[in-house]
This record gives sequence, C-alpha cells and structure tokens, in this order.
Amino acid sequence: MDYDQQSVDWRFLVSVPLAVVGLFLVVGLDWNQLEPDYQWGVYVGLLGAIAYSGYIIVLRKAQHIRPPISTVSHLMIVSLAVAAIMGAEGYLQGESFRIPDAASGIAMLAYGVLCQALAWVLISRGLGGMDASRAGLLLLLQPTLAFIWDIVLFARPTGMTDALGAVLALGAIYLGTTTRAAHSEERGGK
Repeated sequence: MDYDQQSVDWRFLVSVPLAVVGLFLVVGLDWNQLEPDYQWGVYVGLLGAIAYSGYIIVLRKAQHIRPPISTVSHLMIVSLAVAAIMGAEGYLQGESFRIPDAASGIAMLAYGVLCQALAWVLISRGLGGMDASRAGLLLLLQPTLAFIWDIVLFARPTGMTDALGAVLALGAIYLGTTTRAAHSEERGGK
C-alpha cells in the first residue's frame, strides 16, 4: 500500500478544521449582529461550496471515462448546460439579454475567457494529478483570497479578528498541502 495515496497524516487532519475556523473568523463571530443580507450571503456561499464540491467530484470522475473527453469538451458541455439553465431562468423572470454598453461587453468577454475558460483549464489539468482531499483544501483558497482582494481592491474595513482568520486559513491550507512533501522527507526522500 502506497502511504502517500492511502492515508492522511496529522498535518492534513489539523489543517482542515483550522482552515474552517479561519474562514469562520473572516465571516464574523457575532452572527446575530450581522445584517440579514450578509447572513443570507453566507448561506448561499455554503450551498455553493456544497454544489462546487459535487461538481469537482463529477469532473474528476469524468476525466477517467473511456474514451476520454478533452478538457475543452468538458468546458463546452458544462458552459452550454449552465447557459441554458441561466437563460431559461432569466427569460422566466423577464430579464433582458441585451448587453448595455461596450464596457459591459468587454467585461463579460474578459470574464468568459479569463475567469471561466482559462481557470477551468487550469483547475481541470491540476485536478488530474492531485488527490481529492488536497484539491478540496486548495479550493478553500478561493474564499480566503476573495476576502484579501476585497481588502486590497475595495478597501474593506477589516478588524484584527478578520485578519487573524485570513492568516489562520492561509497557514492551514499551506500546512495541509505540504503533507506529501513532508512525508517524503520523513521517509528518506522516497
């Protein structure tokens, strides 16, 4: 049995709850004092995380079907399915599909190419050589880095607890993602 693939060491077991505690500190300790919209956003974020986890599991399984489907084909299938669902929802709610101006069109194009297509290719290729537990832990970088970008780009007011939460989450993610290298060194570089 290959130790690196079949078991989890203490670093990973410690890192997951630490990362969750760090994200909890970022969200806020005094839940009852938070605005209802903020609370709703946290709930939607948790539901999104559950859906995204399921999506990543399905993506990993899809990468192993035979005959193999290319990363670009996966992207096309998922993008068309999501566009159809969102288009139907928008139509039912009476939303307009008109792009209001050139700046909005450029922003949508940049989002589609950079945030959707390029990110999809990078995540899909990265998942192939990574165990599911490490991939899940690395995905916790998304809300943590979103918080940091919120501070840097939008001057989000941040207290000591928020900063401690972000540092704790980043440290825990680092600890959990370096477990394989630590095992190799402990076992003589195998």
